[in-house]
Amino acid sequence: MTSRFYRDPDKSGANMRIVNKLIMFKSKGITLIEIIVVTAILIIATLIITTTFITLWRVSQMHLSSFEAKSQSSIALQKISELIEEAISVLPERVINSTSYATTENTLVLKLPSITSDGEIVPANFDYAAISIATPTKLIADIEPSAESARPRGQIILSNLAKNLNFRYNSSTSTEITTVEVFLEMDTSTYNLEKTSVLWTIAKLRNK
Repeated sequence: MTSRFYRDPDKSGANMRIVNKLIMFKSKGITLIEIIVVTAILIIATLIITTTFITLWRVSQMHLSSFEAKSQSSIALQKISELIEEAISVLPERVINSTSYATTENTLVLKLPSITSDGEIVPANFDYAAISIATPTKLIADIEPSAESARPRGQIILSNLAKNLNFRYNSSTSTEITTVEVFLEMDTSTYNLEKTSVLWTIAKLRNK
């Protein structure tokens, strides 16, 4: 009869071998392969996060530049419309502030009544304005007021993002023009993102 304090030597030896293996496994720590695998995972995760961030940044810049261009073009079109609606007539050509301008599909020369600071018309006095793209992206209105006028003298920058400006007239004879269509193309190419926007408006000359 086996005593309850008796231990089977085979079972005891097997248990000790298992314990020794566990101790040896724990003592090894992290292997080189495990470090390489973890490092690779971290690098891939970093690349994914960085790529996503750059993509989102580029998209936000594209939307921002597009919004800026549309805002500028809307303001520019409004100012052009105001000048056309205030004009008495379209001139075939005129020297304004020592610069020669001629009415074409890209340039508009206007004769306007002089006004006071309150917006009242000054009788028998006239101002002259030319609307065109002065440099590849600068849209300007060059104004030469009379001595009695409250209009500012010189070039007014309407936009720095203009790519193309086109005028269409309801008559080929400048003195008979009563309606002007304006097409303004804005350039929003920033950060290597090519995009343009085109706005359109139509305006009638004063009392036409």
